[in-house]
Amino acid sequence: MGTLEIRDITSATDGKTDETAVALGTFDGMHAGHRTIIDAAVKSAADRGLIPAVFTFRDPPARYLCSEKTPLLSNTEERCDLFFKSGIKRIYIADFPSFMNLSPSDFISDILVDRCRAKSVVCGFNFTFGKDGTGKSENLARYFKDSFKCVPASTYEGTPISSSRIRQQILKGNVTDAASMLGRPYSFSLPVIHGRHDGTALGFPTLNQIPTSDRAIPATGVYITYAILSDGQRISSVTDVGVAPTLDNSGILRFETHLLDTSADLYGKRITVEFLQRIRPEITFSDPSVLAAQISSDVAKARLYFSFCDLH
Repeated sequence: MGTLEIRDITSATDGKTDETAVALGTFDGMHAGHRTIIDAAVKSAADRGLIPAVFTFRDPPARYLCSEKTPLLSNTEERCDLFFKSGIKRIYIADFPSFMNLSPSDFISDILVDRCRAKSVVCGFNFTFGKDGTGKSENLARYFKDSFKCVPASTYEGTPISSSRIRQQILKGNVTDAASMLGRPYSFSLPVIHGRHDGTALGFPTLNQIPTSDRAIPATGVYITYAILSDGQRISSVTDVGVAPTLDNSGILRFETHLLDTSADLYGKRITVEFLQRIRPEITFSDPSVLAAQISSDVAKARLYFSFCDLH
């Protein structure tokens, strides 16, 4: 599969690197629409004997242009991993503030041509660049001519797929539709920490993880999930997203994942949790015994879900 080369665009070697076919975009979440752009760049590279590459920003421009920070669907490491799995061999990473005042023509000549050595460029239908977003696909088409491609929107249920649309669904707990637009379940990869051991006392031990505040966190509640270990093993599970109001008054939001039919010492290990379907919202129960009965019901629903998946 080869190796992935990641370069900071400010230190990329001008004019002294192999020529590339470059996909342009932030690609937060690397959803189904993004993958059509990446696939087009990879195909162009294969057709023209170029290196398939991506130019992207470390953080989405919206984080600098909007007053409120937009929660991310993926961090830089996750995006790079998804780029590589999609066939990209080189990634140019930039910090948006350093480039936000470049004119469109300077962005093309100084960044794409001189630093990225782009001979082919692919972008999405709504991609803009340069100062105040004044650069459009037409600018790229005039420069790169037949070696430029603008990819139309991918749709889900008749509406264009976008990172903001996916983010809205995740924040509402609708992880099923989010997965359909992402092309895979929404997930977090986090270390397992020691918790209060309330789950163990109730008969349902859990893996505890603290999500970072810069990510889009699913609405509080209980979800059917997969826990993926470092060796790739996928374990059926149930995950509570919330502050455990029945047993804890700290207000700390966490993921508490109960593995079905498996027990392992995973403290300190990095585990990926994939969100498949929401079972219910977070509830405050009258006492721990009522909570235990509800968890038992949640687990039964998860088992039914996975048994149905096994049949199909």
